[in-house]
Amino acid sequence: MKGKMLFCSGILLFVHADSFFPSDYDARYSLTKNEVHIEIGSLDTFDPYNYLLENRHEVSEAKQKRFNVRGDVDVKKLGEYTVHFNEDMSLKVIVQDTTPPQLELASMTLKQNDAFSWNKDTLTKVIKKLSDNETSGDALKEKLQCDKVDTAKSGNQYINCSVKDNSGNEAKHALTVYVESPRILSSINHSATPAIAQEDKIDPVVHIPTASYSNYELYQIQQVAALVNQIRAENGLNSLSLDLSDFHNVTFLRVLEVANNYSHTRPDGRACYTIYGDYGLGYRSSGENIARGQKTAQEVVNDWMNSPAHRANILRPEFTRICIGTYGHGDSKFWVQEFFS
Repeated sequence: MKGKMLFCSGILLFVHADSFFPSDYDARYSLTKNEVHIEIGSLDTFDPYNYLLENRHEVSEAKQKRFNVRGDVDVKKLGEYTVHFNEDMSLKVIVQDTTPPQLELASMTLKQNDAFSWNKDTLTKVIKKLSDNETSGDALKEKLQCDKVDTAKSGNQYINCSVKDNSGNEAKHALTVYVESPRILSSINHSATPAIAQEDKIDPVVHIPTASYSNYELYQIQQVAALVNQIRAENGLNSLSLDLSDFHNVTFLRVLEVANNYSHTRPDGRACYTIYGDYGLGYRSSGENIARGQKTAQEVVNDWMNSPAHRANILRPEFTRICIGTYGHGDSKFWVQEFFS
């Protein structure tokens, strides 16, 4: 029999190792953590025995099975639960929701001066993805709100939309609404022949697609801009404004090109900066940094700063604006950093 030998008054005693003195109880059988937080939807079930095995002070599996466990945990329902292992040891389990909804919206086109308002039908047309780990899709649609669209003004408008789940976690997304101006008609035949209405020649309007980013990717873009501005401030330079207008949308098209052809030369052989001219966007000077394989904003900024040429772009004093694009995942994640003045 495996155990410890003790001598007492000349008598040899055997005490089995699975026994314990009362004074040993708290040290050997208490939990290292007596509170656990579970994100709703992350587990199918919660097993108190397994939790005890992983978060105990030197308790054997055979001994822990002798505990009288009381208390159920419903991991699919928000709330606080208490599991009792005995009179002196209990565990608080908090099932919580800290995850914001997933929200992706598609761009849309409207006619100038048309009547428009957000309602269930119009919102449904722009929703690409709307889901949550706890709140139902129908409830999220009821909570989705978008800023007003001014159809009196032609061109691209960037409309902020947001939605909160039942726990108050908020997701935001900016969608592009393109308001199309009407074609101008005029009479150009002044002879006796009845006038024929024809279109005046007008410059074609180039429609810029909306950048397709997840909320996490938008967060990474903001992180890159913040890190760059921190570096510039440390070097006594002005901050760069993060451009989320048409330049932002075209930078997304540029990062797709970089994913296709990892180079400062575009797939059609032209220089990188020509893509902005293709969409009618002007600037005085520009610079471009690209990268591949970095998974976080900190990692990609560190790599750029460790490269003399990329560092020079980040620290050029004349730049005033910055655009960041990202695409892909893991080792196939691509980054584009554009600077403008």
